[in-house]
Amino acid sequence: MDTGVMAFLVYFVRAAGLFLAIGTCGVLAVVLPFTKDGGLLAAAVAVLVAAGGVLSWPRWPGSWRTDAPTDKQIAYAENLGIRIPAGITKGRLSDMIEAAKQVRG
Repeated sequence: MDTGVMAFLVYFVRAAGLFLAIGTCGVLAVVLPFTKDGGLLAAAVAVLVAAGGVLSWPRWPGSWRTDAPTDKQIAYAENLGIRIPAGITKGRLSDMIEAAKQVRG
């Protein structure tokens, strides 16, 4: 299977799973305070889990390539002898690092 299709399927499954988890937690946060054994603590846990789901939402496959390179990535590239052009993206620098590693063997 094409890696682009596989990456989209993984993204879709993760997004669907998080959507279900967030929805379930939202329902629990509303319903639990009104149940006999539920309470504020249970509702707070449900809200925290839902917030965690929102914060861990999966990024679109390959979207990292447009980010700015990290300091570690720049240091590694410089250690390989790569001249880093201004405004380079994380993905382009990653490609340059892989090419330099191939040349070194």
